[in-house]
Amino acid sequence: MKKSSIFVFITVVIAFGLLISGFVSYQSKLDKIEREAWASQDLKQAQQEQESVLLEELDPRTHPKQSVLDFLRYQSLVNDEVTISLLGGDSIAGVEESLLQNKLQSFDPVFKTVTVHNYGFERYSTSDLVKADKHLIVVNDQPDLVLFETSLIANQKEEVYYDQTDADIQTIMSDMTSKLPNTRFLIISPNPTADDDRGENNPMGYTRQGYLDHTKAFIADSKWEYFDVNAGMKMKLEEEHRSVADILADDIHLNEEGYAMWSDVLFDYFGRAHP
Repeated sequence: MKKSSIFVFITVVIAFGLLISGFVSYQSKLDKIEREAWASQDLKQAQQEQESVLLEELDPRTHPKQSVLDFLRYQSLVNDEVTISLLGGDSIAGVEESLLQNKLQSFDPVFKTVTVHNYGFERYSTSDLVKADKHLIVVNDQPDLVLFETSLIANQKEEVYYDQTDADIQTIMSDMTSKLPNTRFLIISPNPTADDDRGENNPMGYTRQGYLDHTKAFIADSKWEYFDVNAGMKMKLEEEHRSVADILADDIHLNEEGYAMWSDVLFDYFGRAHP
């Protein structure tokens, strides 16, 4: 065989080998892509099935006694976001929106987007909220959860009668619940203040604890969800052998450490099943 023919033969063999090798490599890549696609599809289907099961487990229509956290998890899964509105007086006015946002997102990665609107009004009593229609602002948010702090700090200072306090809370709750049928409402007490320790009466003879006890009973009779933040924080302080003064910036408002405790106590309640 001539040298030129041998060279051509070898060239053809090498070229054919490269072609075969390239085809095998290409087919291998295609097979890998196909396997990954199937794996991705299987993973996606598994995630969808898992989410479907979770939604069924968290559906508030079939789990009316679920915790606040589970309720919010459901809303986040369905809507990809959670909206919370805060309403009240001095106690709620100083709460940073990021405090609750960060707290929720650190609890569970399901909380991708959390929006908090704070409508806390300094020195506003329950009667002030009603007269100025401040409670109706939350309707525009279409929130998943409303935290309504009862403004009892101002009620005591402004000498609002117990019966009037009850009537104001009734008006606020009736107006909000009628316009927000799918929203969950949690009424909370104000935080502890220096007046708690002093036990001072206002000119009508009402103490802060008197307002707290009366309001708690009224809310229970009305079948609304309620959490006594005041009692929860005092219990935590007692466990840590500390005084109310340690968590206050002044006689009324919490300091940074106080708000951290406020959120811890509140989220402890958030994790409990609804009574």
